Amino acid sequence: MRTWIYHKTKSPKIILVNDPIPKGWSITPICKTTDFDIDPDDVIGVQNLGQTIEGIKDCLNGVLNLKEMKVGQLKAFAQKHFGTSIRGRKPVLIFQIRRLMNDSQ
Repeated sequence: MRTWIYHKTKSPKIILVNDPIPKGWSITPICKTTDFDIDPDDVIGVQNLGQTIEGIKDCLNGVLNLKEMKVGQLKAFAQKHFGTSIRGRKPVLIFQIRRLMNDSQ
């Protein structure tokens, strides 16, 4: 499996999940609440931002690994990130998820 990693000043890159994360890099995008016009003292706003960033991160990492997922994982991925049920064999499920990704842009 692969994952995105992020750095404060460099472009994101992809590594294998089992690889060590280099110093200065993170598995979560590095940003400030003020980058999104959220007051750092706004507990609910900060929590919502964190959950949103985690959801986006999980979705992007999942897309990297679609071909490695099993049928049940693909169906769960579509339900979690797009709120929809999908049916079919693995290639059809991957096609449907990619179409959902394109439709949501």
